Amino acid sequence: MAEWAAEIEVGEELAQTLIGGRYPALLRGGGLRRLGEGWDNVVWATAGDVAFRFPRRRIALDGVRREMALLPRLAPLVPLAIPDAAFPGEPAAGFPWPWFGSRLVAGREIAAAALTDDQRIALAAPLARFLRVLTTVRARCWRRPSGCPLPARRCSSTATCTSATCSSTRAAR
Repeated sequence: MAEWAAEIEVGEELAQTLIGGRYPALLRGGGLRRLGEGWDNVVWATAGDVAFRFPRRRIALDGVRREMALLPRLAPLVPLAIPDAAFPGEPAAGFPWPWFGSRLVAGREIAAAALTDDQRIALAAPLARFLRVLTTVRARCWRRPSGCPLPARRCSSTATCTSATCSSTRAAR
């Protein structure tokens, strides 16, 4: 296999099988359209505008898992829409890795928008607010220590989870 080739190709049929097995209602009223494909992932969207991202290579799995864990926590904290990984997918027959879907965020890539200078200036303030929140948010459990007895969503700390905070949280439940 060439180094740039996908380890697993997720074509329309496999995407429909995976999405339909987990979220059949999202496939009612239309098929899928391929939004894009990159080095690590391929993205398929439903007619209802939910985009599902499937890893194409094992090396992408840590990033996918991080996004699945952090995006739902981060989305309500930032002032602009971001993917929220609201539709998690589990490994299944024909696809051994996790995958997820999010409602599409309206808009287009800034490079394709052909903005005027005035339009760029108008976007500067909302973008600055977004970046300020993003860089100052104190998300819970960005990292869990190895051996933490709790699932990430139940582990609680204001910065980095420690074994002590996980143990005390567990005891309090």
